[in-house]
Amino acid sequence: MWSYDFVAERTHDGRPLKLLTILDEYSRECLAIRVSRRANSMDVLTVLARLFVERGTPELHPLITPLGHPCAPEIVLTIPTAIGIGHNELPESC
Repeated sequence: MWSYDFVAERTHDGRPLKLLTILDEYSRECLAIRVSRRANSMDVLTVLARLFVERGTPELHPLITPLGHPCAPEIVLTIPTAIGIGHNELPESC
């Protein structure tokens, strides 16, 4: 099971930074950290697609959203098929 969340920080001169973090909840391994000035849903999809290619999809519930609910939004369900890999049984979207 993987979880993702955004962390907001500021640089020494006050400019915003957003960190997208993706963790494996079982092993506690940090799978990815993406740092940028702005972050959006496409950033999440891009990083997840790369992780799916490198590692396959997570078992059981694939994702825990920033709100703490296990789910797979519809767009996330399309990533494995779109990039041509198989995936485990995913829960219905939330």
